[in-house]
Amino acid sequence: FIVMVIVSTFAFNYQVALPLLVEERWHSRESWFGILLAVVSAGSFAGSLYVAGRTHVTERLYYGLTFVLAASATALAFVPNVWWALVVSIPMGVGGAGFLAVGNALSQLRTPGEMRSRMLALVAVAFLGSTPIGGPVTGLIGDVVRLAHEGIDRTHGTTSISIKQPKRPVEIPGLSAGELTAELITLIQRGAYQFRNGILAGCGCSGDDRGQGLEPGVSLRKKRFLGI
Repeated sequence: FIVMVIVSTFAFNYQVALPLLVEERWHSRESWFGILLAVVSAGSFAGSLYVAGRTHVTERLYYGLTFVLAASATALAFVPNVWWALVVSIPMGVGGAGFLAVGNALSQLRTPGEMRSRMLALVAVAFLGSTPIGGPVTGLIGDVVRLAHEGIDRTHGTTSISIKQPKRPVEIPGLSAGELTAELITLIQRGAYQFRNGILAGCGCSGDDRGQGLEPGVSLRKKRFLGI
């Protein structure tokens, strides 16, 4: 019963996991979701016929089919495209249907007659009642993995660009460091001369472009104000 609860909660959520895989993993059309479900159903039919054709079932067969279901479901998450997904979906269907059929048979054969109806109810709860829990958990895990994958892709892209295009110091062709400093000083001096001449013009005074002198009518107070 415990194995039935665990497997039913996390392994039978095709309606949640397959759309995410088709869209995010394989980047295919939505129609592939229906195609994959059809292939899984074909595998389930084959698995049911296989179990029905056996004269007796054992725990070894039960755990073997559980392993087939787990291995194929895990492989489905890592296949590169939908064509490989079609191949993996067949054993996943076989393992899923065989797991349910053998588990139901063992629970009925090893349960006293007066308790079989109660066991059937528990198996139904384990299989169907786990969907409201396993579905949201599967969707949450898919969203977290998708966001983490997108973050890794952005980080990897930024790192690749940084490696391919390293930062270099800005260089001005034709000018050395000393010449650039001299040009900056010259520009500052020219700005200071223009600012000084603007003040002289506002005071009604006059001076040459270099601020070398003033007309005789300028008072000593204006000279001190202008710093001349």
